[in-house]
Formats: sequence, C-alpha cells, structure tokens
Amino acid sequence: MLHTSLTRCLPGIALPPLPEKQYAGRFSADFVEARRGKLERYIGCIVRHPVARYAEVVTSFLGCDNDADWKRLMPQLLSMPDAGPSFFAHVFHPAFNVDVDDATEVIDCFSRHTLAVGKGTQSLSFWSHS
Repeated sequence: MLHTSLTRCLPGIALPPLPEKQYAGRFSADFVEARRGKLERYIGCIVRHPVARYAEVVTSFLGCDNDADWKRLMPQLLSMPDAGPSFFAHVFHPAFNVDVDDATEVIDCFSRHTLAVGKGTQSLSFWSHS
C-alpha cells in the first residue's frame, strides 16, 4: 500500500520498483531474507529521494510503531485525492549555496577532461579505421 499511495501522491516522480512477490515457496528462509533485503533497499531509495522522503505517506509509514497503526492510517491516506497535473506547481526545491569559485574550478576541470576524452576518442577512431 505504501507504493500505491506514493504513486498517487507523487505522479511525476520516478520511484524505484517494488520488489516482486513470489507465490510458490514464499516462506522459505532464503526467499524471505532476499525479499527483506530488497524491501530494505526500496525503503532506502525512498527516504533518500529529495521529494518522496517528505511525502506524508512516507513519514506516516515510518512513524508507525506497528501494523495496527499503519492499518488505521491507510484509509485516510488512500482517500486523499490524487495529486494530478498540479503536483509540479507545489514542488519546492530550496536554493543551494554554491561557491562560485569552486564551481568555476570544477567547470574548468570538466572542460579539460572532455577535451582530453574527445582527443582520445579521435585517436581511437583513427586507429580503428586504419
């Protein structure tokens, strides 16, 4: 239900896929451990996402102490209207404090790197055609 709620409230956000379920042999210790690891990575991706981590459904899910709390909150979260096209009008991204001197240095370094890569590719192209 977490993934379903997230896709409804964050329609334009690329979310990681939910790990697949398995119906045969789903109670084997190896499968349970593998799925636990995949679900842990899924939650990790969600909480590192700059927008998804602040979604009410995520904070509610992570704030629940047990299944009963989550089941009590689910109807309320699922009844919230879909965000729809107006979603992007409400996404806020704070300005970053960028040091202009550092940025200039990084850009210069990147420019030198791309020139070197271009020269290297030209020589590879020359040798591959000869």
